[in-house]
Amino acid sequence: MKKLDFKDHCVPCGAWCCKGENPFVSRDELNKLGVDHISQKADGSCSLLGEGNLCTGYENRPWECRAFPIDARNGNWIYWGNCEAASLIDLSAHIDNLETMLACGYPRGYIDDYMDYHQANEPAKYKTEQYLILRSINPNLRR
Repeated sequence: MKKLDFKDHCVPCGAWCCKGENPFVSRDELNKLGVDHISQKADGSCSLLGEGNLCTGYENRPWECRAFPIDARNGNWIYWGNCEAASLIDLSAHIDNLETMLACGYPRGYIDDYMDYHQANEPAKYKTEQYLILRSINPNLRR
C-alpha cells in the first residue's frame, strides 16, 4: 500500500485536528520532541503547529497525532468522521498499525492512560460531534 502523505490533505483542511485541544503526551514523547510541554497558542492551535499548518515536530509527533483520524474512547477504536484524508486510507489497516505501534513501543496501559486523559479533558468540539465505533481495542494492550 502506498504511504499517504497527509500533508497533501491536512494543510488544505486547515489542520482541524491540531486546533482546540492539547494532545495526550507522555514524558518520553516530550523528550523526543525536545520540549517540556505542548500547549495551545492564543488562537487555540497546538504549540507545534507552524507556518502553513505544518507540524514542527512531525517526525517525533505524539502517538495521538499519529493515530488521527482514529481515536480511542471507552475501550473502542472510533472515527470522528471529520477528516478529509480518512477517505484515502484503510482505517482497519491504520488501527492494526496503531496496535502494533502500541505493543512494540509503549508501556502496557498507555492506551488506558490516553483514554482517561481525554475523558477528564474532553475538548468542547468533541462534546457535540458524533463518532463511529470501528472495533474494540485489543485487550492485550490494556491494563
